[in-house]
Amino acid sequence: MISSAIKSGDWGNAKVNIAAQFTLAEQAPEFKDFYFFAYLNAGRVALGTFDYPLAVSHLEQAVAFKDTTQERYFVTSSHLFLALAYMRTGEVEKAANMAAIFKQDKRFPANMTSMALTADAILAFDNRDYLDAVNTLLKIIDEERENNKTIINNKVIDAALEHNAKLTKFENMLLANKLELKELSLKAATDKERISELKLSIYFLVAVVLLAAIIFLLHSRKVFMGRAQTDYLTGIANRGYTFVAGDKILEKAIKKKQSVSVIIFDIDNFKSINDQYGHHIGDLTIQATTKRIQRWLKEQDLLGRIGGEEFLIILPNTSGEEAAAISERIRSAIASQPFQFDEIKLELTISLGIAVLHKQATTLSELVVGADKALYKAKFSGKNKAYLAWQHVANS
Repeated sequence: MISSAIKSGDWGNAKVNIAAQFTLAEQAPEFKDFYFFAYLNAGRVALGTFDYPLAVSHLEQAVAFKDTTQERYFVTSSHLFLALAYMRTGEVEKAANMAAIFKQDKRFPANMTSMALTADAILAFDNRDYLDAVNTLLKIIDEERENNKTIINNKVIDAALEHNAKLTKFENMLLANKLELKELSLKAATDKERISELKLSIYFLVAVVLLAAIIFLLHSRKVFMGRAQTDYLTGIANRGYTFVAGDKILEKAIKKKQSVSVIIFDIDNFKSINDQYGHHIGDLTIQATTKRIQRWLKEQDLLGRIGGEEFLIILPNTSGEEAAAISERIRSAIASQPFQFDEIKLELTISLGIAVLHKQATTLSELVVGADKALYKAKFSGKNKAYLAWQHVANS
């Protein structure tokens, strides 16, 4: 009767019969597996009525009572139902563990392919193979569509009516013959299992497909945002993102009344490197210079490529003196050790211009203009030097 109620979606009647099943378990302690079947059916009804936390609770109890019965089919099935309940509550790892236990039963009926495929889909999802999980669930729909052509016919309907009649008869004879009622209930449950499994599989499929779509969209958005913010050659911030993030750093510093320094630098005589060795070596030079400079920066510092061989560093909470010291360390790190590219050995230098947040320069664009002027001062003073913007103004 419970299976029939689940099949027709008559949840009220199913719950009434489950309550009777629990009462029977209390009144007949000699039949130790009555509690197993009561909790198993209660968990199936909770799944069907979308009360997934309750389904987890009942099905965990059923699994706890699994050693009280010899009906291995239902014991194995209880693990898969619990896996579905865990998936509904977002506990993917637990769901995968239950699905793995289900798959261990090599004697489980081979014709119950939809249940085996459901377990495969859960395991694939836990392994983050979302495409395989979705394709497996689509295969379940295809197979169930074919199976239902055979299952839902007059013979199955007649058998279901016959079992329902027997169940009604033995309900009246419950106190006189409890054991016979149990056997008939199990037989009826076996015949009706496939239809309820199809419903649960469809619900699970919809949830997994939606979840996979959400994960795919979130991942795509993250990838596209990363590409939009990253310089393709060096992997650091590109020009657009550098200025957007730099404005935010400046706004935060002004609000907290903290200092901010910016450094603009470029590679000296870079055009001659391209002309003499080609653009491939030029690109390697830019990449190697970037990596060497990153070693001297803190995690909160922002390094961006704003031109061909021109870079901008934004240093939060850094004074002019500290920025000058950092610039000198960066300049020395580039000049002190040659770069080796295959057979080509290059001795490089860089020139740097520094500007510090002050009353006459309160925006990033103003600081960049000041640092750029200091950079030109360093260039025209012989290169391989670092200049503060205020030094440049004082000497003009």
